[in-house]
Amino acid sequence: RSTSTDLHIYGDTANCPNDFNSVTGRYDEGCCDNVFFNVDTYVNNFAAVIFGNTDCTKLNGMEVNVCDFMTTQSNHAIFVNGYPNDFDGNVWDWLKERAILVRMYLNNGGNDWAQKSGWLGIDNHCDWEGVTCTAASSVAAVNLQNNQLSGPFPSDLNNLGNLQTLNIYANGLSGEIPNDLCDRSTYNSLFIYADAGNCPNNANSRSSVCCDTVYGG
Repeated sequence: RSTSTDLHIYGDTANCPNDFNSVTGRYDEGCCDNVFFNVDTYVNNFAAVIFGNTDCTKLNGMEVNVCDFMTTQSNHAIFVNGYPNDFDGNVWDWLKERAILVRMYLNNGGNDWAQKSGWLGIDNHCDWEGVTCTAASSVAAVNLQNNQLSGPFPSDLNNLGNLQTLNIYANGLSGEIPNDLCDRSTYNSLFIYADAGNCPNNANSRSSVCCDTVYGG
């Protein structure tokens, strides 16, 4: 009767057989017209989609720590009163971007960073030092230059879909900037400022093949 619109059902995630959409982070149309989120269920869905497992201990390396942080409800102030229906932005996308930043901190020596105020705290990551967001809480800039970053260059920054500025020079990162990130830079939708050891620019012309400004070398 609900699907034929003569009955409107509002139920919890545990009671509604609607399918969960892993792209949007919402429930598809179905039996319940409105599904009320349970945060524990929501973060478990997030873990299943992003990490491929709801049991963080079954992951490898630092992903165990990233998963553990992301699935601990108390690590995210937006969930203090349950699911934030009044959030200015997309909660699912916000969580995905948060995981990218958490992974960056853990994989790139965050404990030794010179400037790291707020990082891995419970507040919105848009308030973490060096991070700037849009009005909809989507990461627009990461400014971590001269900040003692180490380890391999992050491989998933391209998943910050609204990133416009990446300032990451004067650090100790190894490896080249991934091609997908470079592609965005060459189309002028992203400005990258990075070290010569990370920039796959033409060594002779120093042209903007990937990095808009190349430091050192």
